[in-house]
This record gives sequence, structure tokens and C-alpha cells, in this order.
Amino acid sequence: MPHVHKLEQRMSAEVVAALVSDYKSGMTSTGLRAKYELGKGSVQRLLREAKVRRRRHSLTNVEIVGLVQRYEAGLTIREIAGDKGLPKTTVQNALKRSGLRRRPAARRDGISQRKQ
Repeated sequence: MPHVHKLEQRMSAEVVAALVSDYKSGMTSTGLRAKYELGKGSVQRLLREAKVRRRRHSLTNVEIVGLVQRYEAGLTIREIAGDKGLPKTTVQNALKRSGLRRRPAARRDGISQRKQ
């Protein structure tokens, strides 16, 4: 039997309803991904199409202090975000709200600098 890639062909309405019910009952999107063997985008799409309001996880003060400490230890925002499984903008916003003064962005390899 060939592998079916299209989400709507893989998931019956009953399975989607179960996924939505699990989410509404408190299961995290990471938990849904594992249980239903789906990617992040697929879970997000199914919840969006079911018109489910997504929960937002606010960072605690302890978590923000941890982000600040890692940044002050020399890690980049991208590295911190990757390690913590957070969007880069979440880390940026948390650092900004903490009052931390950010260092200048580092040049990445492979990006040519403008001629002066």
C-alpha cells in the first residue's frame, strides 16, 4: 500500500475530532504530535481548520531569568530559542521585557558585507 501524504486522506473526521478533543482537554501540541504521529504544522493546521483557539504559554519569571542568564553567558538568541524549543521572537521579547540591553547582532558566515 503506498504511503499517503495528504493530511485529509490520512485523517478521518473521527480522528480529527479526537485530536481536537485531546487538545481542548489540555494535551499539548507536542503531545498531539507524538500521539497522532504528525508534524507541528499538521497539528497547527488541523486545530486552525477546526477553529480551535490556541493556548499561549506565557513564560514565568523564573524562565525569563534563565533566558537572560544564558544570553549574558554569551549564547545567541537563536541558540537559546533552539535549546528551549521556543520561537526566536519569544526569546527576543522576553529579553526586551526584562530590560536587558542586547548586544549588536553578529555577522553570520556566508553573508557578504556591503561595500563602503
